[in-house]
Amino acid sequence: MYRFASRALLVPLLLVLGACAGAPKLDAAKDKLAGIKTIAVTIAPEPKGYFVTDLGSPGAMFGLIGAAISIADQNSKQGKLTSALQAQKFAANAPLAEKVAAGLRAMGYDATVEQQPWGEVEGKITLKYEDIRSNADAVLVLPTANVGFIAPRMGADYDPTVLTAAILLDRDRKTQIYRGFHSAGYKLPSESWRYTASKTTYPTFEAIMQNTVAAAGSLTAAADAVAATILEDLKR
Repeated sequence: MYRFASRALLVPLLLVLGACAGAPKLDAAKDKLAGIKTIAVTIAPEPKGYFVTDLGSPGAMFGLIGAAISIADQNSKQGKLTSALQAQKFAANAPLAEKVAAGLRAMGYDATVEQQPWGEVEGKITLKYEDIRSNADAVLVLPTANVGFIAPRMGADYDPTVLTAAILLDRDRKTQIYRGFHSAGYKLPSESWRYTASKTTYPTFEAIMQNTVAAAGSLTAAADAVAATILEDLKR
Protein backbone atom coordinates (compact mmCIF):
# COMPACT_ATOMS: atom_id res chain seq x y z
CA MET A 1 0.00 0.00 0.00
CA TYR A 2 2.88 2.36 0.76
CA ARG A 3 4.32 1.78 -2.70
CA PHE A 4 0.91 2.47 -4.25
CA ALA A 5 0.50 5.70 -2.30
CA SER A 6 4.00 6.88 -3.21
CA ARG A 7 3.33 6.26 -6.87
CA ALA A 8 0.09 8.19 -6.57
CA LEU A 9 2.14 11.23 -5.58
CA LEU A 10 4.39 10.87 -8.64
CA VAL A 11 1.91 9.93 -11.37
CA PRO A 12 0.57 13.48 -11.95
CA LEU A 13 4.10 14.62 -12.83
CA LEU A 14 4.53 12.02 -15.55
CA LEU A 15 1.08 12.54 -17.00
CA VAL A 16 2.05 16.08 -17.93
CA LEU A 17 4.55 14.68 -20.42
CA GLY A 18 1.70 13.12 -22.36
CA ALA A 19 1.54 9.89 -24.30
CA CYS A 20 5.16 10.19 -25.47
CA ALA A 21 6.33 9.17 -21.98
CA GLY A 22 4.92 5.69 -22.59
CA ALA A 23 6.78 5.23 -25.89
CA PRO A 24 10.26 3.65 -26.04
CA LYS A 25 13.25 5.88 -26.60
CA LEU A 26 14.49 6.18 -30.17
CA ASP A 27 18.13 6.93 -30.85
CA ALA A 28 18.88 9.18 -33.80
CA ALA A 29 20.80 7.61 -36.66
CA LYS A 30 24.06 9.49 -37.30
CA ASP A 31 23.59 9.45 -41.07
CA LYS A 32 20.13 10.98 -40.65
CA LEU A 33 21.46 13.76 -38.42
CA ALA A 34 24.24 14.41 -40.95
CA GLY A 35 21.63 15.35 -43.56
CA ILE A 36 19.92 17.94 -41.33
CA LYS A 37 20.98 21.56 -41.72
CA THR A 38 18.19 23.51 -40.01
CA ILE A 39 16.34 22.69 -36.79
CA ALA A 40 13.45 24.60 -35.24
CA VAL A 41 13.15 24.15 -31.49
CA THR A 42 9.70 24.54 -29.98
CA ILE A 43 8.80 24.17 -26.33
CA ALA A 44 5.49 24.23 -24.50
CA PRO A 45 4.47 27.29 -22.47
CA GLU A 46 5.78 27.60 -18.94
CA PRO A 47 3.95 25.27 -16.53
CA LYS A 48 1.25 26.88 -14.42
CA GLY A 49 2.82 25.49 -11.27
CA TYR A 50 5.98 23.93 -9.90
CA PHE A 51 5.80 20.65 -8.05
CA VAL A 52 6.91 19.65 -4.57
CA THR A 53 6.73 15.88 -4.04
CA ASP A 54 7.87 13.84 -1.04
CA LEU A 55 7.74 10.19 -2.07
CA GLY A 56 8.69 9.20 1.46
CA SER A 57 5.94 11.18 3.15
CA PRO A 58 4.86 9.44 6.37
CA GLY A 59 1.23 10.03 5.44
CA ALA A 60 1.66 7.84 2.37
CA MET A 61 2.26 4.86 4.66
CA PHE A 62 -1.34 4.90 5.95
CA GLY A 63 -3.29 3.81 2.91
CA LEU A 64 -5.58 5.92 0.79
CA ILE A 65 -6.54 8.32 3.58
CA GLY A 66 -2.89 8.95 4.38
CA ALA A 67 -2.15 9.44 0.69
CA ALA A 68 -4.98 11.96 0.42
CA ILE A 69 -3.53 13.90 3.34
CA SER A 70 -0.07 13.79 1.76
CA ILE A 71 -1.44 15.03 -1.56
CA ALA A 72 -3.23 17.92 0.20
CA ASP A 73 0.03 18.85 1.94
CA GLN A 74 1.86 18.55 -1.37
CA ASN A 75 -0.63 20.87 -3.08
CA SER A 76 -0.22 23.45 -0.32
CA LYS A 77 3.56 23.40 -0.67
CA GLN A 78 3.33 23.59 -4.45
CA GLY A 79 1.16 26.68 -4.18
CA LYS A 80 3.68 28.40 -1.91
CA LEU A 81 6.61 27.48 -4.16
CA THR A 82 4.81 28.54 -7.33
CA SER A 83 3.86 31.93 -5.86
CA ALA A 84 7.45 32.54 -4.75
CA LEU A 85 8.97 31.60 -8.11
CA GLN A 86 6.44 33.52 -10.15
CA ALA A 87 7.04 36.60 -7.98
CA GLN A 88 10.66 36.62 -9.15
CA LYS A 89 9.59 35.91 -12.76
CA PHE A 90 11.33 32.56 -12.81
CA ALA A 91 11.00 30.58 -16.05
CA ALA A 92 12.39 27.19 -17.04
CA ASN A 93 10.92 26.32 -20.43
CA ALA A 94 11.95 29.27 -22.61
CA PRO A 95 15.54 29.34 -21.28
CA LEU A 96 15.74 25.57 -21.82
CA ALA A 97 14.73 25.98 -25.47
CA GLU A 98 17.24 28.80 -25.97
CA LYS A 99 19.99 26.72 -24.33
CA VAL A 100 19.27 23.77 -26.61
CA ALA A 101 19.16 25.98 -29.72
CA ALA A 102 22.47 27.62 -28.80
CA GLY A 103 24.05 24.21 -28.28
CA LEU A 104 22.76 22.97 -31.63
CA ARG A 105 24.28 26.01 -33.35
CA ALA A 106 27.59 25.28 -31.64
CA MET A 107 27.43 21.78 -33.15
CA GLY A 108 26.95 23.18 -36.66
CA TYR A 109 23.19 23.17 -37.05
CA ASP A 110 21.30 26.29 -38.06
CA ALA A 111 18.94 26.28 -35.08
CA THR A 112 16.29 28.74 -33.95
CA VAL A 113 13.49 28.76 -31.38
CA GLU A 114 10.06 28.99 -32.99
CA GLN A 115 6.62 29.49 -31.49
CA GLN A 116 4.04 26.88 -32.42
CA PRO A 117 0.28 26.56 -31.68
CA TRP A 118 0.43 24.70 -28.38
CA GLY A 119 -3.01 24.14 -26.86
CA GLU A 120 -4.58 22.68 -23.74
CA VAL A 121 -6.78 19.58 -23.82
CA GLU A 122 -8.25 18.24 -20.57
CA GLY A 123 -5.64 20.07 -18.56
CA LYS A 124 -2.68 18.82 -20.61
CA ILE A 125 -0.57 21.04 -22.84
CA THR A 126 -0.36 19.49 -26.31
CA LEU A 127 0.88 20.25 -29.81
CA LYS A 128 -0.64 18.64 -32.89
CA TYR A 129 2.25 17.86 -35.16
CA GLU A 130 0.15 18.52 -38.25
CA ASP A 131 -0.32 22.11 -37.05
CA ILE A 132 3.41 22.83 -36.94
CA ARG A 133 4.43 25.61 -39.33
CA SER A 134 8.15 25.71 -40.02
CA ASN A 135 10.52 25.67 -42.97
CA ALA A 136 13.22 23.88 -41.00
CA ASP A 137 14.52 20.46 -42.06
CA ALA A 138 13.53 19.12 -38.66
CA VAL A 139 11.58 20.31 -35.61
CA LEU A 140 12.67 19.49 -32.08
CA VAL A 141 9.57 19.34 -29.86
CA LEU A 142 10.03 19.72 -26.11
CA PRO A 143 6.76 18.93 -24.28
CA THR A 144 5.99 20.69 -21.03
CA ALA A 145 8.89 20.23 -18.66
CA ASN A 146 8.07 19.06 -15.15
CA VAL A 147 9.93 21.44 -12.85
CA GLY A 148 10.18 21.35 -9.07
CA PHE A 149 11.55 19.39 -6.12
CA ILE A 150 11.31 15.68 -5.30
CA ALA A 151 12.37 13.84 -2.15
CA PRO A 152 12.73 10.25 -3.44
CA ARG A 153 12.32 8.39 -0.14
CA MET A 154 11.71 8.90 3.58
CA GLY A 155 14.39 11.09 5.14
CA ALA A 156 15.95 12.01 1.79
CA ASP A 157 16.74 15.54 0.68
CA TYR A 158 14.69 17.28 -2.00
CA ASP A 159 16.35 17.20 -5.43
CA PRO A 160 15.83 20.18 -7.78
CA THR A 161 14.28 18.32 -10.71
CA VAL A 162 13.50 18.85 -14.37
CA LEU A 163 11.87 16.07 -16.41
CA THR A 164 11.13 16.33 -20.11
CA ALA A 165 10.86 14.41 -23.34
CA ALA A 166 12.47 15.52 -26.62
CA ILE A 167 11.14 14.51 -30.05
CA LEU A 168 12.88 15.37 -33.34
CA LEU A 169 10.43 15.34 -36.25
CA ASP A 170 11.45 14.92 -39.87
CA ARG A 171 10.34 17.32 -42.61
CA ASP A 172 6.99 15.50 -42.98
CA ARG A 173 6.31 16.37 -39.28
CA LYS A 174 5.18 12.78 -38.75
CA THR A 175 8.31 10.67 -38.76
CA GLN A 176 10.22 10.74 -35.50
CA ILE A 177 13.98 10.81 -36.05
CA TYR A 178 14.73 10.87 -32.35
CA ARG A 179 12.81 10.44 -29.10
CA GLY A 180 14.54 10.83 -25.77
CA PHE A 181 13.62 11.23 -22.12
CA HIS A 182 15.69 13.38 -19.80
CA SER A 183 15.83 13.75 -16.04
CA ALA A 184 17.98 15.94 -13.84
CA GLY A 185 17.57 15.62 -10.08
CA TYR A 186 15.12 12.78 -9.50
CA LYS A 187 16.16 9.43 -10.97
CA LEU A 188 13.22 7.63 -12.53
CA PRO A 189 13.14 3.82 -12.26
CA SER A 190 13.59 3.30 -15.99
CA GLU A 191 16.64 2.88 -18.20
CA SER A 192 14.86 4.86 -20.93
CA TRP A 193 15.54 8.11 -19.08
CA ARG A 194 18.92 9.84 -19.29
CA TYR A 195 19.82 11.02 -15.82
CA THR A 196 21.97 13.73 -14.25
CA ALA A 197 22.38 13.85 -10.47
CA SER A 198 21.71 17.01 -8.45
CA LYS A 199 24.64 19.09 -7.27
CA THR A 200 22.46 20.90 -4.72
CA THR A 201 19.81 19.37 -2.46
CA TYR A 202 17.53 20.64 0.32
CA PRO A 203 16.86 18.77 3.57
CA THR A 204 13.33 20.17 4.00
CA PHE A 205 10.71 22.19 2.18
CA GLU A 206 11.41 25.04 4.61
CA ALA A 207 15.03 25.05 3.41
CA ILE A 208 13.81 25.53 -0.17
CA MET A 209 11.59 28.43 0.85
CA GLN A 210 14.28 30.05 3.00
CA ASN A 211 16.06 31.28 -0.13
CA THR A 212 13.84 30.95 -3.18
CA VAL A 213 16.34 32.83 -5.36
CA ALA A 214 18.90 30.09 -4.70
CA ALA A 215 16.17 27.46 -5.18
CA ALA A 216 15.34 28.96 -8.58
CA GLY A 217 19.02 28.85 -9.46
CA SER A 218 19.15 25.14 -8.63
CA LEU A 219 16.20 24.52 -10.96
CA THR A 220 17.95 26.48 -13.72
CA ALA A 221 21.01 24.27 -13.20
CA ALA A 222 18.80 21.18 -13.56
CA ALA A 223 17.34 22.57 -16.80
CA ASP A 224 20.87 23.20 -18.08
CA ALA A 225 21.75 19.57 -17.30
CA VAL A 226 18.73 18.37 -19.28
CA ALA A 227 19.75 20.59 -22.20
CA ALA A 228 23.23 19.05 -22.11
CA THR A 229 21.96 15.46 -22.38
CA ILE A 230 19.58 16.39 -25.20
CA LEU A 231 22.51 17.91 -27.09
CA GLU A 232 24.66 14.84 -26.48
CA ASP A 233 21.94 12.72 -28.09
CA LEU A 234 21.92 14.93 -31.21
CA LYS A 235 25.66 15.01 -31.89
CA ARG A 236 26.53 14.11 -35.46
